[in-house]
Amino acid sequence: MYSHQKLSFDIILLLSFGTNFISSFLKQCEYPYQDPNEIDESFLNKTKIFPSKIRESLIKAISDSAIKQNEQGNRECSNKYNVFLLDNNIVYFIILDAFGYLIALLLKSYSAVKLNSFINQNFISIDLIITLLGIFGLILNIILLFISSLIPCEKDNYYRHFCSSVKENGNNEGNTYYLDNFLYYIVNIRDDLYPKDNDYRAQRPKDIILEIIFSFLMSVFGFYKMRFDLSIIKELGVFHLLI
Repeated sequence: MYSHQKLSFDIILLLSFGTNFISSFLKQCEYPYQDPNEIDESFLNKTKIFPSKIRESLIKAISDSAIKQNEQGNRECSNKYNVFLLDNNIVYFIILDAFGYLIALLLKSYSAVKLNSFINQNFISIDLIITLLGIFGLILNIILLFISSLIPCEKDNYYRHFCSSVKENGNNEGNTYYLDNFLYYIVNIRDDLYPKDNDYRAQRPKDIILEIIFSFLMSVFGFYKMRFDLSIIKELGVFHLLI
């Protein structure tokens, strides 16, 4: 009787989670290799005026830089989590991310089963559930926004890959980094809508306008998606929601 439900779960587990987990370890791109021994001819001609030791040190610096770029480029293409390029323990992060995905999937499935009993057995209306979830989500987002906007990240190169620079002092070492910052986002919107003549964003006001429009549309779509999901749970069943 429940064979089709087991089959649907197996298909989702294999095709959705399985393919994402396997692709995490697969090579994502081919980094263009730079030969460390190939030095630009014009550069060699310009360095002939320097003493031999200085000239050799300059050539060695360029060669070492090419080797470093090759290593970093190959590491970038080795997996899809490019934000963690500086972390040599990327395999452990991928495994941790996979377990986090499974835990989130289990919690989502458990909540769907509980919502089914609330709707069909306790006769709680869909509108009331959406209202309560909206209030809870609003409170949680305000708390997270407060934390991310006021607590700065650690001051090292690792955190700068996923934290936004908020307070710029002209020197990168003096900048303050946050995971996310609402005030900094408002400043970016203002700079995009009213860019200066020499600003690189001078041709991008339409991008931020589209972002604002789609931000409101995503909220509307999210509301109807939740309402449709709860309607499926009420009228059909939890396993239909998987499909």
